[in-house]
Amino acid sequence: MILTLTSGPEAARQGLAAVRTAFLARDMSEDAISSVQMVLAEAFNNVVEHAYGEVPGGWIELHAALERVGSGWSARFDLYDQGRAMPDDELPAGLPAEVDVATQDLPEGGFGWFLIRELTQDLHYARSDGHNHLSFRMVLP
Repeated sequence: MILTLTSGPEAARQGLAAVRTAFLARDMSEDAISSVQMVLAEAFNNVVEHAYGEVPGGWIELHAALERVGSGWSARFDLYDQGRAMPDDELPAGLPAEVDVATQDLPEGGFGWFLIRELTQDLHYARSDGHNHLSFRMVLP
């Protein structure tokens, strides 16, 4: 599956709906689809908010390949965009946010890259010729 989206407030929602439809057609379980959607929602939103920021209308392209492995699935994802590069051309560390604090001191963000790192394998980022490329694999029940 190859999906091209326009960066903006609806990009993540449109992308997630398309992936859900495609994966349901392959009889993937709701739990597996939910895991995929959590990771892709974080990735799409990072592109929209940070790579493109205040510049709407950039493109986001998702390549997804799904393969049956035993009783589960192996899913490979490649996400491309032309937005700003990651700071220092590296993936964020994705350290867990401090949650053992008073409710008013809980962080607003900081969970996305931790979640992505926890739910994926073979996570890589590269910047080349003005393009960002995020790739990862997920093993799903």
